[in-house]
Amino acid sequence: MKNVSSTRISTQYKVLPIIIGAIFAFIGFGELGTSFIAGLIWFVLGIALIGSGILTVLDIQRAGNDFYVSVPFFDKAKLLDAQDMIETGLSGDTDKTDLNQFFDKKSDLKKRS
Repeated sequence: MKNVSSTRISTQYKVLPIIIGAIFAFIGFGELGTSFIAGLIWFVLGIALIGSGILTVLDIQRAGNDFYVSVPFFDKAKLLDAQDMIETGLSGDTDKTDLNQFFDKKSDLKKRS
């Protein structure tokens, strides 16, 4: 936590898997008339490839270089949880370095007890 300055979540689009997935999905759509099972397999494979081309990226900004964690778009909630944990840790770490906030919180805890 000492070297982490902030975090950011963004979305990336990989063009090649999206294009190949769209081609597979169209092939599957065309095959549905002749062979339903084969068409369904091609179509599902195409949709899966399209989905794998859309990534959610957690950018952890550190002193010197950034660290990236990429997951498929449907796992965005996990990255949001990770970002919240990191931001909470950073704010707690900042409170320890600011002595006025640290002692104010400490005195508030004593008053409550």
